[in-house]
Amino acid sequence: MIAKFFKLVFIFLAALLWGLPSIGSNAQAKLTVATSPDEKALIAALQSKDLRAITRVLKTGCNTNIINDLVTSTSALELAVFCPGDAAVRVFLNNGADPNARIPYLGQTALLTTARYGYPRIMTELLMKGANPKVTDRLGDNLLICAVLGGNQAAIKLAMRYNKVNYQNSQKETALSKSIACNRPAIVDLLLAHGAKPDVLGRYGMLPIHDAVLTCPVAILNLLRHGARIDARSEDGYTPLMLAAANVNESSVKILIKHGADPSLTAPDGMNSLMLACAYRYDNDVVPSQDWEQTIASIVKILAARTRLGLKARDGGTALDIARREHHNLAAKVLEEMAAQRTTEP
Repeated sequence: MIAKFFKLVFIFLAALLWGLPSIGSNAQAKLTVATSPDEKALIAALQSKDLRAITRVLKTGCNTNIINDLVTSTSALELAVFCPGDAAVRVFLNNGADPNARIPYLGQTALLTTARYGYPRIMTELLMKGANPKVTDRLGDNLLICAVLGGNQAAIKLAMRYNKVNYQNSQKETALSKSIACNRPAIVDLLLAHGAKPDVLGRYGMLPIHDAVLTCPVAILNLLRHGARIDARSEDGYTPLMLAAANVNESSVKILIKHGADPSLTAPDGMNSLMLACAYRYDNDVVPSQDWEQTIASIVKILAARTRLGLKARDGGTALDIARREHHNLAAKVLEEMAAQRTTEP
């Protein structure tokens, strides 16, 4: 009963969104739900990817500007995109399918969907039939961002002919930040080579280099080569090294330290990168593992070699105090040994 209620609410909201005016659209046709026998037969043929059956139904003059239902809300033209080759799409376009018609919910067109799945040949077919390359969905994702999500470089290069490389969607995400979030360093390189800026402040007030230390460490070097500042702060005051340490990303810590990141800088709470690594706290349902503790200790050793160990955070605790408090015994042992070594050095 409850599931049925939520489904009805979902359908109601879909219908409401569907009735909103399109955003930046050249759409001429409004998509309707498949209801007639011919329309349902067409959807079934598309879902089975049977080109002969698709062609046979279309010969009856069946409406091509339809969606399968209001729940999954996939247009017939989108279903044609997933048929082998581009013959189904061509047949649909030649039988009145509007390439600029939007589906409910996110409001994407067949062109945006095609880009998301990385089909440059079908993208070209749609563009030749008048698909609008400047269109965005209701989240503000344009053709280039969708192509980045698809991960096909040919599709991305095609999209860059029509879209600005540094465009931001409604979430302040760019194609570059999306490629970093998807951990696609080759696409990061491609976008940087075509003018993507590494200093565009994005979602959550972070720069691309902040995103990279968390999800795509391989991209850090190329971001630095293209002008990213290694100690740039996010809107909430954290440097890339602080984020890498706080999130126990050893590869990012090593890259940043090797290329001159300053471990002495402090976050707004007065903690430096070493303290942030020592302050790592497991989620309540996570059991600490020996491997993870070893990684924390390794990061602590790298940072402690370049940091004064006696420095205190605003709460009065040193890195060693913090490590003990969070029960990072291996990290605490590293700090104790390094502190003892420094006191015995001439």
